[in-house]
Amino acid sequence: MKKFISTAVLVICISVILVSSASAAYIDPSAVTYTAQAIAAVVVAIGALITVFRHKIAALFKKNKGEAEKREIHVKEDVSEVPAVEAEKIEAKDEAASEVEKASEEKKD
Repeated sequence: MKKFISTAVLVICISVILVSSASAAYIDPSAVTYTAQAIAAVVVAIGALITVFRHKIAALFKKNKGEAEKREIHVKEDVSEVPAVEAEKIEAKDEAASEVEKASEEKKD
């Protein structure tokens, strides 16, 4: 199959060279840039399309689909589990913030 494709490409290239005629045309650089942008956009869109469908197809074949949807991140809300050093840092920040608020209120008065 590879040999057929390479032969076909070679035949097409040779025929284009032999059959082509001289032309007096001018291609504006902005037209080439526009064409390059259009080709790049098509390549990116095809890549995104392939990625989306690949993930959807993979989800169909996934055995533990229900478990994957149920995965969650649990955050512990208990403050007693925060280390003492971290708690002191938090308290220091709160005190500094309250001092800044007091100073700004005094400036307003």
